[in-house]
Amino acid sequence: MVNLFTRTLMGKLVLYFAPIALIAILLISFASYQSTKVVLEQTALRQIENLSGIMGQRVRDYSEDVLHNLIFISRVERVRSFFDSVAAFQDNGINVAQYLDSVTLSSALDDTLSAWLSINGAEQGYEDFYAIDASEGLVLYTCKKQSDSGTNLRTGPLKESSLAKVWEKVLRTQKPAMVDFSMYLPINKPAVFLGVPVFGSTTNRFLGVLVVRLNANHLNQITSSVQSAGTSVEAYVVGNDMLMRTDSRFQTDSTILGTKVDTEPVKLALEGKTGSISATDYRGEATFSAYLNVHLNKVKDLNPDFKWIVVTEISAAEVLHSAESLGQRTTFITLCIAAVIGLIAFFLAKTFIGPLTVLAGQVSKASEGDLTVRLEEFNRRDEIGVLGQAVGSMLDSLRDQVRRITEVVTVLSSAAADISSTVAQLATSTSKTSAAVTETTTTVEQVKQAAKVSSEKAKKVSSSAQQAVQVSESGKKATEDTVHGMNLIKDQMESIGETVVRLSEHSQAIEDIINAVQDIADQSNLLAVNASIEAARAGDQGKGFAVVAYEIKNLADQSKKATEQVKSILNDTRKWVNAVVMAAEQGGKAVDAGVTQSLVAGEAIQSLASSVATSSQAASVIDSTSEQQFIGVDQVARAMANIEHAMRQNLDGTSQLEAAAKELEELGEFLRGLVHRYKI
Repeated sequence: MVNLFTRTLMGKLVLYFAPIALIAILLISFASYQSTKVVLEQTALRQIENLSGIMGQRVRDYSEDVLHNLIFISRVERVRSFFDSVAAFQDNGINVAQYLDSVTLSSALDDTLSAWLSINGAEQGYEDFYAIDASEGLVLYTCKKQSDSGTNLRTGPLKESSLAKVWEKVLRTQKPAMVDFSMYLPINKPAVFLGVPVFGSTTNRFLGVLVVRLNANHLNQITSSVQSAGTSVEAYVVGNDMLMRTDSRFQTDSTILGTKVDTEPVKLALEGKTGSISATDYRGEATFSAYLNVHLNKVKDLNPDFKWIVVTEISAAEVLHSAESLGQRTTFITLCIAAVIGLIAFFLAKTFIGPLTVLAGQVSKASEGDLTVRLEEFNRRDEIGVLGQAVGSMLDSLRDQVRRITEVVTVLSSAAADISSTVAQLATSTSKTSAAVTETTTTVEQVKQAAKVSSEKAKKVSSSAQQAVQVSESGKKATEDTVHGMNLIKDQMESIGETVVRLSEHSQAIEDIINAVQDIADQSNLLAVNASIEAARAGDQGKGFAVVAYEIKNLADQSKKATEQVKSILNDTRKWVNAVVMAAEQGGKAVDAGVTQSLVAGEAIQSLASSVATSSQAASVIDSTSEQQFIGVDQVARAMANIEHAMRQNLDGTSQLEAAAKELEELGEFLRGLVHRYKI
């Protein structure tokens, strides 16, 4: 289809004008769509930011109202009288638990607390009031009289409940406290507890805690008030655990503590940030979300230990619905405008097609060789008329040039034949010269390779000679070090010999000492025998001395055995010392022989070093001479290569010239035939 249009000028104009206009309109439409989309997004973000701020303020106001109401109730005289009566019972040692259901105690609170629940319970979310004593944590009173009535919050089944936590906080600080939503078992529903301290009416003594239990009804009313802003607008409260504290608009079941909102706005709000972004909500849908921290800690005397986050969202589809509608309308209008522009281009192109068709037919005849054609006069002053006059001038000029070319072609054909013959002879001569140069170049290259091999061998010989000189120098130094080491070993062997002689002398002295100890042991043994005889003569008085004589005899025997063992060890040591003396003498002789041999080896290595140095100098001279020969042969090889290259270029140039001459001759024949085609 596109090819059919591009074959004619009319089709081309339509194809060119329509896309250009279409692109321009599309760009304008796209810019308008994007601008509208940005404005709608910014408007939606500002709107939900304002709604989110209003929701946060309302939640704070509600919390503050509940706190103030509870403080007011705790200061009512009937409430204080109730706690005064309980304190009086406890001061007198009376168990208060048995009087909890008495008319006297309960009537003091029923008129106040039950009336408050009946008036504000449904609207404000009040569910129950609790009166708890300060000392034992006993639930003294509840309006609803459920299972938590009379429970001990310190030791009872509700000691881990939110009611017990708020009582403990007030008991510890003697200030108001608030505990976040959690499941409360007696009612099996989520609940919030807020408690305040109660002081005596006269003594200002801390008597107990007054607690109110709240549900999410009022918070749901606050968040549902944004629904009038749009069919998809939703606001909800989230806690530290990312669980909802209010019900969802789009879920029939309660979502309090049941739906987790792990989204980017909630994370940012928990970090203490406030703002609005485009994000995915807890249902996985694209939304514009505003987020803020309610900052319950700004409520005076509330003292919460948790955070509440208010998130307000609106569906991105609802916000951008008008922009999408605008885009659809713009697309339709764009297509209509493109169709109109195509029709206009069609009629404009048709106006120029007729004259151009006539001009094309006459030019076609001229292109077939009929230069006798004469163009009709164009009575137009536009570009088409100028084109007709230009084509007529071109044909006149072409006829004149064909006449001149016909005359030149005859001369050109004759000259081309002569040039072709001369070039053929030159090509034959150049080919023979090139063959001779190639043979000479091959011979020089072989000489170059031989010279290169000789130079490399000379370099290797020179390098080996240098290494031999270095090795001989190293051997000479090693021999000198060996001689020096052998002298040191000789000195040490002499020192070892002297030490062994001294050790032998000390061994003789030790043997004399051992003999003296053995004599002492023999005398001690004899003395012990005499002492035993004398003790026997003394009778009973000499028994103790006999024991001592016996112990002395044992010690003498042990000393004698020890001296014999030492003497045996000393004899072995003497043998070893003699062996060491002989080894030291033999080592000294071996060291002397080693020194003599090291000196002889040093002289031999010195002689070898002199011989190797002489060989190294001769190898260096050979290397230098071979290098100079290789350089000279390489220069000759390069010169012959240059000559061969030049001859090849000449041969190639001659071949090209011969081919050009043949082409020139053929061109002359072709021009002659071409000129004959035209009719002048």
